Amino acid sequence: MHDAGAALYRRLVGQPSRLAGRELALRLSRRRRRKDLISGSTRSRNPARSELAGSWTSAQQDAPTPIGVAARLAKHLFAAPIAAALAWTPIGSALAQDMMRGVNLSSPDMTSAEMTRGDVQAVLAAAGGHGADLSGKRLSGLDLSGLDFTGVNLRLARLNHANLSGAKLDGAVLDQAWALGADFSGASLVKASLYMSQMAGARLDGANLEEAHITADMNRARLVGARLRKADCGADLKNQSMGLTRASFKSADLTGADFAEANLTLTDLKFAKLTSANLSGAVMREADARGADLRGARFDGADVTELDIDSARIDAGAASLFDNAAHLDRAIRD
Repeated sequence: MHDAGAALYRRLVGQPSRLAGRELALRLSRRRRRKDLISGSTRSRNPARSELAGSWTSAQQDAPTPIGVAARLAKHLFAAPIAAALAWTPIGSALAQDMMRGVNLSSPDMTSAEMTRGDVQAVLAAAGGHGADLSGKRLSGLDLSGLDFTGVNLRLARLNHANLSGAKLDGAVLDQAWALGADFSGASLVKASLYMSQMAGARLDGANLEEAHITADMNRARLVGARLRKADCGADLKNQSMGLTRASFKSADLTGADFAEANLTLTDLKFAKLTSANLSGAVMREADARGADLRGARFDGADVTELDIDSARIDAGAASLFDNAAHLDRAIRD
């Protein structure tokens, strides 16, 4: 189960980050000790084999008792799944955020709408701007552009391929919402909550997400020129009930995005395009930017401690900014 869990994790999100290094080393050490334990038990039952490593007497003295062997083996066997979960879950919202497993994305539940644009406008009007409740509603494919969703509850709503360009979603709750391929271009999501939202392939060009709480899956999304000043995209190191969640921008286009003073701790930025992005004062501790394009980006005052830039493209003249980053020697300097 331990190895199967690790293999599944690698298939979903890639290789483990440095955060799991110590736990991984510990588990490997435990595995070696278990092998030594088993071989020690075998020698205790086979004097002929023990002669290869020493006398029967010394092997018998060193070998653990049968009860001790059983107890320690049971400890390892039952602890393995727990250790695997503790080792793999923190690095990335991977298993906690993987809501797509077992979901039929082509089903009517994910592709159709149960309301019209007029119906949505009526609900918004009835709430009088006090935060309408559209939680769990199927709104996929609708044209909701320009509407005012300020403070609206859209938790678990289906907004796949919906058009929300120019919409106002300040303070809106989109926790665990589905917005695959949705268009939020030019939308305002100031202080919005995007906890475990599924927004892969979404368009947020020019969107305003200042001070938003983002632990969403934005893999392959477009956020060209988006504003994310003081946005909280980092892992919540205090809340571990579902494993640590974080924002994921794998292969996203973040050209010219403004992340000034944003929290990007442990954020997944693998293969993201961050050319000309503003990361001034951002906290990027242990974020994963392997293979990312960081050329022309501003990092003045940023905390890049252990930021993984293995195979990332950086400006040759800005290499000194990454003295505290991980794998600077493997970065591509242009």
